[in-house]
Amino acid sequence: DYDCFYASVFEAENAALKGRPLAVQQKQIVVTCNYEARRRGLRKLQLIRDAKAACPDVTIVNGEDLTRFRDASKRLYAFLRRFSWNGKVERLGFDEVWMDCTDIVKFNLDAVNPNDPAHSFFCLSRDDPTLGFVYDASRLAGHAYPPEDNADAEAIPAAQDNSRSPRTDRAHRQHSLRLRLLLGSHLAWHLRTQLEERMGYTTSVGVSTSKLLSKLVGATHKPAAQTTLLPPYGPSDGSAPRPDNVAAFLDPLEIGKIPGIGFKSAAKIRAHLLRRASSLASTTTVTAGTDTVHPDDAPNTTVTVLQARTSPHLSPSALETILSSGTASGTPRGIGPRIFRLLHGVDDDPVAPARDLPRQISVEDSFGAGGALDSLQGVQLVLGRLATSLVRRMRSELVDGEQGERGRRWVAVPRTVRLATRASSSAAAGPSAAAPPGQPYAALPRASRSAPLPRLALELGSAADAVAERLVRAVLLPLFRRLHPGAPGKGPAGIGVVNVAVANIVEGGGAGGGGGGGGGEGRGGGIRGFLVGTGGSGGGKESERSGPGTLGLEVGHGTGDVDDDDDDAAGKREPAASADDGPADADAWTAEESDAAAGEPPPAADLRADADMGWAVDEDEDEDGDRDGEAARADGGAERCAACGAVMPGFARAAHARFHQMGG
Repeated sequence: DYDCFYASVFEAENAALKGRPLAVQQKQIVVTCNYEARRRGLRKLQLIRDAKAACPDVTIVNGEDLTRFRDASKRLYAFLRRFSWNGKVERLGFDEVWMDCTDIVKFNLDAVNPNDPAHSFFCLSRDDPTLGFVYDASRLAGHAYPPEDNADAEAIPAAQDNSRSPRTDRAHRQHSLRLRLLLGSHLAWHLRTQLEERMGYTTSVGVSTSKLLSKLVGATHKPAAQTTLLPPYGPSDGSAPRPDNVAAFLDPLEIGKIPGIGFKSAAKIRAHLLRRASSLASTTTVTAGTDTVHPDDAPNTTVTVLQARTSPHLSPSALETILSSGTASGTPRGIGPRIFRLLHGVDDDPVAPARDLPRQISVEDSFGAGGALDSLQGVQLVLGRLATSLVRRMRSELVDGEQGERGRRWVAVPRTVRLATRASSSAAAGPSAAAPPGQPYAALPRASRSAPLPRLALELGSAADAVAERLVRAVLLPLFRRLHPGAPGKGPAGIGVVNVAVANIVEGGGAGGGGGGGGGEGRGGGIRGFLVGTGGSGGGKESERSGPGTLGLEVGHGTGDVDDDDDDAAGKREPAASADDGPADADAWTAEESDAAAGEPPPAADLRADADMGWAVDEDEDEDGDRDGEAARADGGAERCAACGAVMPGFARAAHARFHQMGG
């Protein structure tokens, strides 16, 4: 996790800013500030006037343009990718990266000098034995959780025979895990040092066996520090009670702090536990887990992981029922068992292979209570501005070739365009109603509509603003009218957030140079025919942003019991998912990529705390059940061909596409 990423980008560009209080401004909000400014009383999401009053000598820089942050994030990501052997380096937003280093650690574990571990050599290349660094293999690098060193675990020798008892077998595995984590901590230290010395960025790192644990433990010591979650992992075998460090670490946390448990999921779990306890109590107080809670305080009540994990009323099947209730668009199948595993510290989500292309691209703007959109003219201006920015982003990230070159082509083509809005906090009506009593504005849902991206959006021969103007008329305004179908001549109710996104980006687009029709029909093996919205991972979230987390190093199995012959512990695992939109606060952010929220706390242009934190897929962002692909199914479940406009049932799509490929 790059420390104070937005502020660090400015500091890397201008060394004179280092050591001085620095705040990054979007609209009239401090979206982030460096640690010197925080020591002077500044904080994230503070009004600019309040920040100046708290620290008159603060330097305030404009962070409205995200280009510098996006470019810096790409440079840092490319730098880290060079250290990976297996290519499993996953970016989470602008400022977080996971690296699965299982293969590097296993290679170096075999190379540790048993006679003098304090003078070992860590190899960074399989092919060049001179490329690496000297380290002390007898000591952990950085901080540890728990803080005290488990010397007894270090002293357990590996068994020398084939008759190990279950107890010694488990001890052997935990000892092996400890050694792997120790080596992982030294790799993390080296990467942090290289990033600071060569790139000018400090980082906070977590070292553990899964994305969940590495992300959480990395936030234990910040900034410019690292923490390793030590074994034992998992419960005792019963013969000699021992602590489970995973449970001890997670249990005090509020359930809403667990990545993959979003704002709505956490709220449903809290409400269920409180209702259940209330029905069993006849006094004026109710019990949630081990804490006594007054019913009037229920909206503000916290429920810890320990309380949820040990509750007899939160089995996997019960969680499935709880999280599926009251959601029009439904929840993913198996969400109950997945949340249950997260509460127990089990995360099977593998680190994804490095990816050069975004999954989605979005642009967004937000408006305060005094500036909420309430006229169609204002909406058109905003849509035009956002669409122009979106088209430029698409060309920047998805087009290959130099400007003016006839051979420019789309290397990937988006299939879906999506429009999402959220009511302002003072709005009394509309698809996103005001937040219920006791819930923050962040709980306001977004309403969205999507449609196939028309081929006109892929024309490279026209200026970006001209393409954007046509896109607004052809798609975005019709989508907006479907979202806000108010009486003719009346403007929409106050709108606080507008987001425009393209999703379902498919690699292998065709040529789009000149004034021709762009990548929809791709010459030379490009994509052809249907550009139909088929769902996608939660529209509008090319969010290169998430909450506080880690540059996580994943070592070994997700459960922590590592077998010595396991070469690739990441494996093929079921990805984590989440039941809802959102985290409880502005520091918990979307998992997959939203540019408007990119890298640090939510920019003022994207106060979107209604998307699930972590790396899970947003499951029900659209409260009325309309998901990506809804527009493509608008004609009674039919789909429309982007090439000829014909409407047909979904099962006929492949045959019709073949018809076009044969010249029809």
